[in-house]
Amino acid sequence: MMKTIFARKTAMLLVVGLLCMVQAIAQNKLVKGTILDEKKLPVAGATITVKGTTLSRVSDNNGTFSISLPAGKDILVISFIGYENQEVNAGDQDLLVSLRVTTTSLDNVVVNALGFETRKDKLGYATNRISSEAVGNSGEAGLMQALAGKSSGVRVSRSSGDPGGSSQI
Repeated sequence: MMKTIFARKTAMLLVVGLLCMVQAIAQNKLVKGTILDEKKLPVAGATITVKGTTLSRVSDNNGTFSISLPAGKDILVISFIGYENQEVNAGDQDLLVSLRVTTTSLDNVVVNALGFETRKDKLGYATNRISSEAVGNSGEAGLMQALAGKSSGVRVSRSSGDPGGSSQI
């Protein structure tokens, strides 16, 4: 008598445990996709975020990604520097997302040595801008040597006199 009661309780506990596990697994949905630019080239390093969460992934070198969506979350936000953010609804099939180039510019943004972005007019110190034409017209073999003498306070020293030799800033 005791063995049958114990067996029934064990069987019931096992069934309840399996049902809970199946329900937990069924709540997440795996979504795969590819991110391309306007020229149909893969976008490597794009960020794919589930809207309303902190869950995110990064596309690989082929522009492909896979992300597990929690229950009730079907909107993905795809972002990449230089492209407009795009929100897509994750369906049951593989996604193919095409990003559009953004038209905004960063003319008045300065990034300092620590990686902080701020507006140029809000800085408490002087900044200098070196144009690409000034670097290109310098006649030097490398970028480091081309920066020499272009901005006050920047010291470029060569380790040797050889053309294309290494330099330090």
